[in-house]
Parts: sequence; structure tokens; C-alpha cells
Amino acid sequence: MVGLCAILITTIGRLLAIYEREGPGDGVGRACWPYVTGMVNQELLLRNEYLAAENWILRGQIKGRLLLSEGEKATLAEIAHRLGRE
Repeated sequence: MVGLCAILITTIGRLLAIYEREGPGDGVGRACWPYVTGMVNQELLLRNEYLAAENWILRGQIKGRLLLSEGEKATLAEIAHRLGRE
């Protein structure tokens, strides 16, 4: 998450500098948003790919079922709900 935050802070700082220098009317800020969102999407896709690979490796090392605490179940359920899963 630190890498993503650093990217966002740096990029938003650059956009604000352009906005202050050029003003809102020229569209420069609007032209930069696809670049910003593309960087964020790429970062999130890489993190997701890493976590999926890590999950696959760990599942191969674990035999049987994991016993989750009520707090762990609640955490997973809340995230699953936000993802639209049941």
C-alpha cells in the first residue's frame, strides 16, 4: 500500500501544480487523469496477481481446513460483501 500511496501523492501533487500554473480551462489536468488511473490500476493488478500466487502456494502447503476465529471470519465477510460476494 505504501507504493500506491507514494504514487498517488506524487501524481496528485504534479496535477495540482499544473492546475495552479495553467488554470482549469486548458484541460491539462483532465488529460492527466487517464495516466494517473492507469498507474493505480497497474499497481492494483500487480498486487492482486502477487496475492493470488501467494494464496495458491500457501494452499498447496496446507492440508485440511483452516480454523478461523470469529474476528477473521468477520473481516473476510466484510471484504467479500464489499466485493459483492456472498
